[in-house]
Amino acid sequence: MIQVINNDIKRDGIKIGYIDGDHLFDHNGKKLAYFSSTEVLDESGKRIAHIEGEYVYFSKSNTKTRIEDNNKLVAGIVSDSCRAAIRLMLG
Repeated sequence: MIQVINNDIKRDGIKIGYIDGDHLFDHNGKKLAYFSSTEVLDESGKRIAHIEGEYVYFSKSNTKTRIEDNNKLVAGIVSDSCRAAIRLMLG
């Protein structure tokens, strides 16, 4: 499971990334994604996921996941779109 503690993103206690505002970075500081309340965009600005109703839709794989199920994979106090970004980019 991935955990968000403050702004750090950790897996098994090891920092794998961090959140700065609405941006997601890897542990080396490389910007991976931007998230709004309903969308996740990659570093080039291309939409890679969005939230609609009770689902997160992932553009690349053309799949959807219930928000509730996605929340079980990323623990911490962050938005649903942030969890989707973390799952996509660091999961």
